[in-house]
Amino acid sequence: MTLPSPFRLALARGRTALWRFHSLAYAERVFAGVAPGTELARPFAGGRLHLDVGRTNTEQLLYLEGERAIGEWPLLAPLLAPGQRVVDAGANLGYYALLFARAVGRSGRIDAFEPEPRNFALLTRTLAASDVPQVVPHEMALGAVAGTVRVAAEINGKISADGTQEVRVDRLDSVLSKADGRVDLLKIDVDGYEGHVLRGAREILESDRPSLFIELHPELVPPEHRVDLLIDELAQKYPEIELWAPRRPEGGLAKVAERYGLARPFRRLSPREIATRREPFWAIARRPQNFPGMRA
Repeated sequence: MTLPSPFRLALARGRTALWRFHSLAYAERVFAGVAPGTELARPFAGGRLHLDVGRTNTEQLLYLEGERAIGEWPLLAPLLAPGQRVVDAGANLGYYALLFARAVGRSGRIDAFEPEPRNFALLTRTLAASDVPQVVPHEMALGAVAGTVRVAAEINGKISADGTQEVRVDRLDSVLSKADGRVDLLKIDVDGYEGHVLRGAREILESDRPSLFIELHPELVPPEHRVDLLIDELAQKYPEIELWAPRRPEGGLAKVAERYGLARPFRRLSPREIATRREPFWAIARRPQNFPGMRA
């Protein structure tokens, strides 16, 4: 199948804005048969987001829904302010980087780390098309030690021993310059490698105490980085950690409210729930009040 015409693509985006149900299945139908490597760009957070709409249904949905596809953004937005420095660990295609750039403005800075080559290529094209000089891309993974790791050639770019591509990895403490100022927010979405990233950022966590936004994947983490152990370790530095999960609305009215932004698409988890939870969830830790947060 050839790529749908610009007119049909515009109609498809309009349809997903008006009828916000079964959008993923609809996106798959719109792009059925489109070959991998088919790249499209769309407006996103004041920039232009580049996507390979023949590769994954995630990119297809992002093309149709735009910012609406990032349902967790209301959790992240309150952590940001103009002029802040953000670390985006697992920058993927750059959609978070664009949202961060809009939130912190030209006086801020975003260091975006993405190891998977195809993702990084799309990320750099997004940045080049979006006039966001405050975003600095880094083609590498973050971890506990410097060296190389293997990643899967896929949109999630998961680090694993059987990955097909070898990429550079280094500690965040080693990569960032103290001269650039404190880190205000560390966002981590690395499909089970969260514990490694945090171990490589111990100096920054101690000296800057940045707010944290971490997507945790219980089924992907190794035993030594179990999510309950990770959260217990973070609790030694952060007095309050919030745990959130996507909401599964029940009943027609609840689904309508969630789909059209009348209800929050996530719910608060209790610490007790994470002991048996297998699905991904988010952990948020805010910088403690009155913390000086400046490295010497």
